[in-house]
Amino acid sequence: MASPNTKRDASKDYSDLYNTPDEAIEALMDYCGHRFDSNKTFFEPCNGKGKVSKKLEDWGIFMSTNELFSEHGESDFNEDFLNPNTEISKEWDYDFIISNPPYKIATEFVNEGFKYAKDQYHLLRINFLEGKKRYDTLLSSGHLKNVYVFTSRISCSKGVEEEPQANAVCYCWYHFDRDYDGLPTLHWI
Repeated sequence: MASPNTKRDASKDYSDLYNTPDEAIEALMDYCGHRFDSNKTFFEPCNGKGKVSKKLEDWGIFMSTNELFSEHGESDFNEDFLNPNTEISKEWDYDFIISNPPYKIATEFVNEGFKYAKDQYHLLRINFLEGKKRYDTLLSSGHLKNVYVFTSRISCSKGVEEEPQANAVCYCWYHFDRDYDGLPTLHWI
């Protein structure tokens, strides 16, 4: 996740790694965990250092993982999620995607994710709700079912080194449902 007050390298090879804090994953499980049956299948398409996938193991949820940048850590796949190898992506059929995608291409991640899972939960800044282009290419489809807004700001550490960030941002868990067609419900967590 990119901080709103910093500039990012726009090169295609740049990894926008902002690590998901444990408190964000714990909040997701407290409010939505009842939906995550351990018999279901789970996928983390941008695993980074494995913060989401490793923390969910505490709840008995084991995920298939993908991470383009292998220096971040080990994953089951090392594919460009937006342009995966066709043979590999044929294996991607999951019940849930749970992820903290790179913010600058989060819209594309959600749209691509509909190919591989019915339900998606993405940790994104609250301002993901704004913007005409995002509305036209994603939000107008009616697939945004729930938005879980953090009542306290959280901070994601930066990069492989997990550099602490001084700024805390208003984040939300966004629940997209491929089969849902309606308006989202807001929740405060």
